[in-house]
Amino acid sequence: MTGLAVDAFNVKQPVLYVDFLINGSSLYEMIKEVHYDNMGLMGCFAKGWDALNKHSKMQFLLEEKAETEAGRSLLYVCPQCADLGCGAFGCKIAKTNEFYIWSDFAYEKGYEDSVLICTIGPFYFAIDSYEKLIERACTI
Repeated sequence: MTGLAVDAFNVKQPVLYVDFLINGSSLYEMIKEVHYDNMGLMGCFAKGWDALNKHSKMQFLLEEKAETEAGRSLLYVCPQCADLGCGAFGCKIAKTNEFYIWSDFAYEKGYEDSVLICTIGPFYFAIDSYEKLIERACTI
């Protein structure tokens, strides 16, 4: 099982947003190490972005269809508009009886082929703690 936490006050842009911590390490930084060209992004849970937060929460809890045609939910998005066309990082989210699973990480724009990030994930999160954490992230 993978440990998931959020750093709710990690400012990387002029916007205050949630960064995901996987076993104590920033997912943003993990992605940046392998795909550094497009890291002017913010987390999908951000202060003052109520509609984005609700939308992200619904996707992360699998209550709404994933954002991309490839079936990925967005983790990091454009800090100006959160539009996929500006580029975003996402992953596929699945749920078993015991875990939520994040896998198939990629950089996407919606109009070009996805750039897969094969060195990250999959990550398995216990259902109860994951759902509580996503609820908390949504209230930033």
